[in-house]
Amino acid sequence: HRLLDSGAFDSLDALADSIRATDARLPDGRSMLRYFYDEGMGSVARPGDAAEWPRQIEELRQWTAARPTVSTPWIALAYALHDYAWDARGEGPGSTVSESADRLMVSRLVAAESALVAARGLQPVCPGWWQAALQIGHLGGIARSDYEQVYAEGVSRFPHYEAYYLYKVGHLLPRWYGAPGEWQAFAASAADRLPAPLGDEMYARMVWFNHEELLEDDDEGLTGDPALSWPRARRGLTALQDAYPSTLRWPSALAYLAWKAGDTTAARAAFARLRNRVDLAVWQSREVFAEARRDMGSEPQAAPPGP
Repeated sequence: HRLLDSGAFDSLDALADSIRATDARLPDGRSMLRYFYDEGMGSVARPGDAAEWPRQIEELRQWTAARPTVSTPWIALAYALHDYAWDARGEGPGSTVSESADRLMVSRLVAAESALVAARGLQPVCPGWWQAALQIGHLGGIARSDYEQVYAEGVSRFPHYEAYYLYKVGHLLPRWYGAPGEWQAFAASAADRLPAPLGDEMYARMVWFNHEELLEDDDEGLTGDPALSWPRARRGLTALQDAYPSTLRWPSALAYLAWKAGDTTAARAAFARLRNRVDLAVWQSREVFAEARRDMGSEPQAAPPGP
C-alpha cells in the first residue's frame, strides 16, 4: 500500500517479479504471491473510510496506465475491483443483498473482468491471473463449465499454486455452488494428483481453509465428516508443521482438528509441541485453547527459555 500510494510502480513490479521468481513463502508456507493480490490489492489500509476504495482503484489505474503491456498491474486492478464488488454486496446471505447493491456489485465485477481481459496474453504469465479469474467467477456466479475451465487451465500451468485448490473447495461448499460431499471428494482427488508429501499437505490446507470458512457455521459438517479422511489431514498437517517449524499455525491447526476429531494421541503431541503458546488466529481465544487442552488431558508446559 505504501508503494502504491507513492506511485512507486517500478518497485511494485520488482516486488511481484521477485515473489514469482523465487516462489516466496510466508513463514507458514503460504504463497506470498497469493497474498500480494489477495491481502495487498484486495484490501484497503483504512476499511472504514468510504474514500479508500475509490482512491486505491484510481492508483491502480495509474499503475496500468504507466505499465500497459505488463500483466501485474492489470491483475492487481482486477483483484481490487473484485473485492470492491464484495464491498458493495456485503458479507451476508444472498437474500440480504438489495437490488441496488447487486447492481453495483455487478458493475464492479464487469470492470474487474475487463481488467483481466486486458491482462490476458501479457507478460509475465502470472498464476495470479487464474487466481483472480476464479474469485471473480465465484462472486459473479459464472456457469459451472466456465469455472471448471478456468480451474483446469490454472492447475495445468501452475499445479503447485495453492490458491486454485483452496478457492475451489470454498466454491464447492453447499452454501455456494456445491452439492453435499462434493468439496470433500474434490479435495481427495486433487490431492491424489500431486506428488507426496505435497498431496497430503494440500489436502490438509484445503480442509483447514474450509474449516476457517465454516467457523461460525460448523453444522455444515466439517468435524467428524465421514467424507473427509482425518488420517490424511493429520499426515498433511504433520508434514506442514515439520516443513515450517518457525510458525505456530500448523501445530495449532493440528491440535485443534485432532481435538475435534477426538484423536487424543495426535492432539497431545501437538499441544506438547506448542508448549503453552497459542496462535489466536487459529484458536479464536485463549479460552478455547485452554478448553481443548483440558479435554485432551494436556497440562501446560513451561515455555522454552528465551535467547
